[in-house]
Amino acid sequence: MNLNLSQIANNFTSVNINGVRVWFSYETAIGFAFAGNIVVRQNVWGTTTGKHLNRIDGGDKTAKANRVGSDDFTEMLHLAMSSAFAPTAS
Repeated sequence: MNLNLSQIANNFTSVNINGVRVWFSYETAIGFAFAGNIVVRQNVWGTTTGKHLNRIDGGDKTAKANRVGSDDFTEMLHLAMSSAFAPTAS
């Protein structure tokens, strides 16, 4: 397993796990990158998390329109993590 934790700013971290990068605001997963795609949650928190979201996706009008709701985000993150830990053919 490949694991790397990075402190980006106060209350903003990321962890790379087997090729999936997950960004956290405080202790909540707010975005992830996998297989060349970035998925970011809609902001239902405050301005600090909003700044973190903007650092992930740029925060322009298009980026904000592409953010996903909590349930969809959770499902997509679970699929990405499942893929990251799937056995590979030898």
